[in-house]
Amino acid sequence: MKIDNILTDKYLLKALKTASTHSSSFINVSSFIGAMALRPLAISMCPKADKDNKKIITIDSLSSALSKLLIAQCITLPIEGAIKKIENNPQNYLKTQTIDNFLKKNEGRDFKFLTQTIKLSCSILSSIPKSLFAIALIPLIDSFLSSKKRPKQNIKNMKGEAQKQLDIKDIEQYKNLTKKDKTKDGLKDGLKDGLKDYTAFTSKKNMLPKILSKAIEFEPFEKFSTKHSPKSNNITRNMTILNDVILCTSSIIATKKSKKIKKEKKRPLILNKFFSSAISILLGSSIDKIIQEQKFTKQLIEKFKQLNKNDKDLLKYIEGINVIRPTIIFAFVYYGLIPIISTFLSDRLSKKGSEIEAKKAK
Repeated sequence: MKIDNILTDKYLLKALKTASTHSSSFINVSSFIGAMALRPLAISMCPKADKDNKKIITIDSLSSALSKLLIAQCITLPIEGAIKKIENNPQNYLKTQTIDNFLKKNEGRDFKFLTQTIKLSCSILSSIPKSLFAIALIPLIDSFLSSKKRPKQNIKNMKGEAQKQLDIKDIEQYKNLTKKDKTKDGLKDGLKDGLKDYTAFTSKKNMLPKILSKAIEFEPFEKFSTKHSPKSNNITRNMTILNDVILCTSSIIATKKSKKIKKEKKRPLILNKFFSSAISILLGSSIDKIIQEQKFTKQLIEKFKQLNKNDKDLLKYIEGINVIRPTIIFAFVYYGLIPIISTFLSDRLSKKGSEIEAKKAK
């Protein structure tokens, strides 16, 4: 049957295994694509919203995308690599007792649940740094976009004597924006060297795998994993919700305290963050639960297990399914659907708040 061929396709199985091994990276890359492309498109489609409010919310999306990719991946990649080393050669990092009583227990489900929890925790560990970095980027991106447009418009509109009197510095500033940065090669080499040093540091004498192996052997973690592994289908969803709550809270606080973001731009940003997170958590988790409970979904998963029952990586494939499913659902809701609603609501409430403040001032 055609469905059997799809469920045993080598490319599908490889994708599921990759999503399981690099679960946190998969979420980060999905978020990056959604924030860079899907969310700005959805914001632009919001009806009757103030142009400036839409602009600052779009800039917030771009800064968020960059921070998630750069900051999160600095934490995620070394930890994912260390976990992979432990999984491939447990005898080099774990005690024999741990391998016999924990790693092999329940066909390795408890062990895989704990390692998956550690990998997905990377997003939570990087939540506050991500939000701080994203907020710091907002005025920079806003200033860059504004300065890029302004000189061009001045040069285009001025004629005759007025154009001759145009400030030379203004022209040079515009020209410099269109030139290639002379330090591009130097910056590229610097980033390469920095990444090489960072990778060397994190992998030096297998330092990170040894640290994580101690965490895996920590008895309370083993008990936690044994208790909650039967509910491993929901781990990505639950960790995503927790990450969103921390990220939203820290981002709102950072926005409120920022001295570089203009006061009139803070309100729509804060309201948009709140509505985006609150609605996406409620809607995304509800959709994920409904899909999981469908008879068709359960039958499809059972069929997949039967067809691949002799594959040693079956648990990895199931993990991959449980990573991809909620990630795609939350990405569609948060980056595709919610921005239209949250941008509209934040725009209306922001205007209402400004009107109230104006009346009080009088």
